Amino acid sequence: MSKSKAFIAEEITCLEELILKYKHIITTKKSDSITVALKQKTWMTVEKEFNAQGLFVNRTADQLKKRWENMLQSRKKELAAEKQERRKTGGGQVTVVTNQSPIDELIDTSVNFEIPNVIDGDNFEIIYTADTNDNSSEDNYDETVGRYSCAISKMTKIDYT
Repeated sequence: MSKSKAFIAEEITCLEELILKYKHIITTKKSDSITVALKQKTWMTVEKEFNAQGLFVNRTADQLKKRWENMLQSRKKELAAEKQERRKTGGGQVTVVTNQSPIDELIDTSVNFEIPNVIDGDNFEIIYTADTNDNSSEDNYDETVGRYSCAISKMTKIDYT
């Protein structure tokens, strides 16, 4: 089996447009037999429309699908590098390494899974007051930050709402 020619920029653009056209089928996460058959039929349609352009080398549905999978993998690496850059310590400006095109936004919904605003057991903040001689049993609620603070001998109740 000989290696196929590399995709050129115009071929990639054409493929991106076709994927955006059929995104509701190609990017679905379902894997039942009906959906799998529909995806195969859709990739055959993409192949026919791609090759109907007549401007490029004829590509099979498998080649186009493999190129799409490679695009997903590349975007996933870019997003991981950006996330790693954002999480570096030391302060300063964060350099954004990714650009957003319509196809990137589509890929991002497929590969970038992040659960925002999750509070787990080791993410609770403990706040102590400076006054250790406060023997009152009354908690002090700080309305500016929305949390309770107590004497140093007591644990802090935090309102995350």
